[in-house]
Amino acid sequence: MTITKRLKEAKLYCRVARKKAFLSAGHKARRLQFANSYRDFNEWERTIFVDESTFQSGRSYRVLIRRPIGTAFHEEYIQKTAYSGRKSVCVFGLMTQNSLGPLVRIEGNFSSGKYLEILNRTVLGYAEAEFGYGDWYYYQDNSPIHKSQVVNEWFQQNLTSY
Repeated sequence: MTITKRLKEAKLYCRVARKKAFLSAGHKARRLQFANSYRDFNEWERTIFVDESTFQSGRSYRVLIRRPIGTAFHEEYIQKTAYSGRKSVCVFGLMTQNSLGPLVRIEGNFSSGKYLEILNRTVLGYAEAEFGYGDWYYYQDNSPIHKSQVVNEWFQQNLTSY
């Protein structure tokens, strides 16, 4: 009880650690640079945003920590997340400012070849339905699959703005 009392006096209360992916100083700087580069962009109504995500089964556990009030997302109090051999399903999704696009299940490992199939079978059709045959913008993250040579060649042949 004495230790608990002293911790409370020091305003270190028992809390569940927040989960957050680790970002290095370099990651943070590149994200800020990216955000600043699009500060004056005004074509959001003609933009498709895409991402893939893996949903995993398995138990998650809570980590109890002592931290001061208002510091929930300070790096020293974050429970860093890592991915391991759980059951999972991977999906690819699209959206625009005005609508949600299809959600595509990705069987097995996501590869450049599977990404090209999604681009040809799903993305082009969705873009045509949303924007007709006019110009549109395409935003994806910096996944190695998105940046592969074969995917870059596909973009050069099929899109003017990505």
